[in-house]
Amino acid sequence: MDASTVTAVAATAIASASFAVSISEARATRRHNRHSVKPALELWIRRHNGGDAGLRVCNFGLGPAVVTSTSVALDGVHLGQWTRPVATSLRAQLAEWPHATTVRPDSMLPPGIERSLLYVDDYDPARHGDLWEMLQHRLAFEIRYESLYGGEDFLAVHPAAPM
Repeated sequence: MDASTVTAVAATAIASASFAVSISEARATRRHNRHSVKPALELWIRRHNGGDAGLRVCNFGLGPAVVTSTSVALDGVHLGQWTRPVATSLRAQLAEWPHATTVRPDSMLPPGIERSLLYVDDYDPARHGDLWEMLQHRLAFEIRYESLYGGEDFLAVHPAAPM
């Protein structure tokens, strides 16, 4: 083997190693970018006497959540997606009509958002006790969502166990 053959083999080996490192780095960067915009939705209930009370969805993640579907059940009976008719049927069962905000499939919930889904502004246990009892013991709520990249099928549920 002469010097030019050794040089060519070494150059080919170095180029191949460089190409492998580039592919590895590109994959790591792609993985990092996916994690950088990962949403993290949580459903929870809260109440403050004299303040607001209700069911809320919060995005504690770093990226927007793209809602793919919602599901609501009351007393174990599936009511369907969280639409205006479903919200109306739930509110009709309560002594006082609470506010409701629906979440449509394909809507985006930006990072840091806190949105009330079924709530009252001035909670009074005597007037809104049935709402609180429904939220704590009777209502099951589920939101399926993805990041901007799509395909993950994340799930946020209330209560903590899936329906």
